[in-house]
Amino acid sequence: MKKQQIVLSLMILSTHLSALVDVEAEINAPVAEMKMLDDAMNKGIDEQRERNARRPMIIEDEMRFHQEPMFDFVLKGDSYILEKNVLDVNNTEIKTKLENRMLTITEVKKIEELIVEDSATLGTNSTQKRFFESTTSQTLSLPNDADEKTLESYYNDGLLKVRVQKK
Repeated sequence: MKKQQIVLSLMILSTHLSALVDVEAEINAPVAEMKMLDDAMNKGIDEQRERNARRPMIIEDEMRFHQEPMFDFVLKGDSYILEKNVLDVNNTEIKTKLENRMLTITEVKKIEELIVEDSATLGTNSTQKRFFESTTSQTLSLPNDADEKTLESYYNDGLLKVRVQKK
């Protein structure tokens, strides 16, 4: 009887040990997979850093900030004239709005960017087009003796002209 109990105990113990081994495998498998994904991600980040070191990102190359010259209405004859040059004629939309004797000039610049990326990790090249809009506004008040009802604005070949009659 003791022999059967010992054999039975050994069988139960060996089943229990094999269950422990399976539990360890179940715990270690995801850890190994996470390590593999982490290594692949770090490799991709290193590749991107190398590409950025060879050539800076396009958007950083193209962004230039410049000081706009001050502009205001100038009296010419019986009218006030305001002129504003627009730098990027083909990609810029100009809007003017008059509200409470305040003239707001809004420029909406459309920017298209073509990005080509190569990846040694994935073994592919990809091309993306990105579109951005940059909006700037400037607001100024009409001269005190200007007749706001006569305000006219023209935009042609990169030059905005705003004209308003003197009262």
